[in-house]
Amino acid sequence: MIYDILMQLSIMYEIGENPKVVSERLWHSNVSVTLDKYSHVTPNIQDASAEIFSKALRKNN
Repeated sequence: MIYDILMQLSIMYEIGENPKVVSERLWHSNVSVTLDKYSHVTPNIQDASAEIFSKALRKNN
């Protein structure tokens, strides 16, 4: 069960879902609880963010 929740959370983050939405789905009191506890489970977020930033830089040059 916990694994299923973490997998859903990971997928939501990776598709770019708003952290506030994820927090509400987990019934956390606020988004900082969610980010503090679970943002480490999605290492691909850093790579995706770097790629988006890189594309934006190339587009503006």
